[in-house]
Amino acid sequence: MAFQVPLPPRVPANKEKCISLGAYPEVSLERARKRRDAARVDVANGTDPSLRRVCEAICRGNTFEAVAREFFSVLRAAGIGAESPSPVVADLISRL
Repeated sequence: MAFQVPLPPRVPANKEKCISLGAYPEVSLERARKRRDAARVDVANGTDPSLRRVCEAICRGNTFEAVAREFFSVLRAAGIGAESPSPVVADLISRL
């Protein structure tokens, strides 16, 4: 499900933007409608709903830096040097 969000003119080419309200089995229709209504309120107040979600993710610590720090701490705990990973880890990283 997606909700079309018209953005203010500051966006390049003034394109419309879509935000995801969640995948169907995990997010009920009722919850998706509540998220849609919240996004509409944000747009009415002049706030970009996708920007709000990014800011909330940063506040929760869901950033690339946080994930990378956790990854390297797991490597250190397993006794794998981050500077010279084992061939198995190097292979996994190269597939990303």
